[in-house]
Amino acid sequence: MGGGICNNNGGATALVTNGTEIHDNTANAGGGLANLSNSTLTFSGFQIINNHAIGGGGILYYVGTGGGILNFGTLNVTDVWIWNNDSLNEGGGIYTMNGNATFTDVEIAGNISTGLQVGGGVYVRSGTATFVSGNLINSNHAVANPSGNGAQVHEEGTLIKNENLNTWYDSICWE
Repeated sequence: MGGGICNNNGGATALVTNGTEIHDNTANAGGGLANLSNSTLTFSGFQIINNHAIGGGGILYYVGTGGGILNFGTLNVTDVWIWNNDSLNEGGGIYTMNGNATFTDVEIAGNISTGLQVGGGVYVRSGTATFVSGNLINSNHAVANPSGNGAQVHEEGTLIKNENLNTWYDSICWE
């Protein structure tokens, strides 16, 4: 897990700042980065581009999820581009479960979930994802299940967003 960064120290806090690029990584889950249970990750001013969650070995239900980001902890994201990531399963850009994720001034674009799944841009399995302001969720794609849900965002947990402060458009869900 976490092809580029894995924050996994039960209670660890990591801070990643300006100028960092996490790109062209591959992992079973969390192609770009993984923030695991009881960990806090805060990052700003960088790019998560062209990462891949490919699935593969293991019996955990979240393999192949979170092409760009896999989150099970506390995640604070500001001024970040999450572009052109892909997952074999849910959450081409971001997969979050049992954690809390907060996004401000983030662009989530061109991400894809394949394998008859949902949440091309973001998949909120459980926990809470909050889109504060200035976020652009654009041109994400999902090869969806027959219900045709979730090209941009698919939520089973809690999604908090203000339509007036965030932009959501031009995403495709194939059936």
